[in-house]
Amino acid sequence: VKRPLRPNFVAAARYIKSFFYGKDFVWAAIGGLVMLCLGHHRREMFDIHIVYDVADYRRMKLKLEADRRATLPDGMNSLLPSKVLLRTGRFVKDPGCTEDLDVEINLVPSGEDLKRYTCFLALMVVRKPLNAPQ
Repeated sequence: VKRPLRPNFVAAARYIKSFFYGKDFVWAAIGGLVMLCLGHHRREMFDIHIVYDVADYRRMKLKLEADRRATLPDGMNSLLPSKVLLRTGRFVKDPGCTEDLDVEINLVPSGEDLKRYTCFLALMVVRKPLNAPQ
């Protein structure tokens, strides 16, 4: 499997972030994207993993179907993870991209109350350990 170029990966991450925030969805990034945000720049990233609140599924699917950049799988189901292809590159005017590439976005249903856990995860990432040097 060929990994997308870093500018295409970042363009897809930016687009997905604005898509989910702009439509008021409850979501969280997991996997390689989180590692990149935490400073692990040498890690290879092939796709983006997003956990979403199952309550938002129908609305999210309708918005993605209407999006010209997104290609959804046939038989997409709210109970199972889905692989969406997101077009990135010069064709869609993404800054820094030299090639037109599709980046895989894995949408994973939360299975729980994601609002409660998203807040908890944000606290865990931001919080310093008590014995950390000042």
